[in-house]
Amino acid sequence: MALIITVSFAIIQLLDYLFISHLVVFKQIHMHPLMVIIIVFIGGYFMGVLGMFIAVMLAGIIKLIITELAWSFKHYHVFRQPELTPVENKHN
Repeated sequence: MALIITVSFAIIQLLDYLFISHLVVFKQIHMHPLMVIIIVFIGGYFMGVLGMFIAVMLAGIIKLIITELAWSFKHYHVFRQPELTPVENKHN
């Protein structure tokens, strides 16, 4: 009986890791399913089955980094000159 429970638990955990957790993550980072399939094929081509899992996680990380950097560059202007007010323009 303990063996059946252990095997059932292992199968459920494996299915959760392989399918459900990835679906939840991709809904959070808004990645299109076709893009995921292409990424899985590319990861499988370069590194086999392990590459499929690594490529999916790496693609999510890269997309998140690019999204955050784009937002930061759009909203924070570190190297840009401050705009002059109308009073400062009259003195120049």
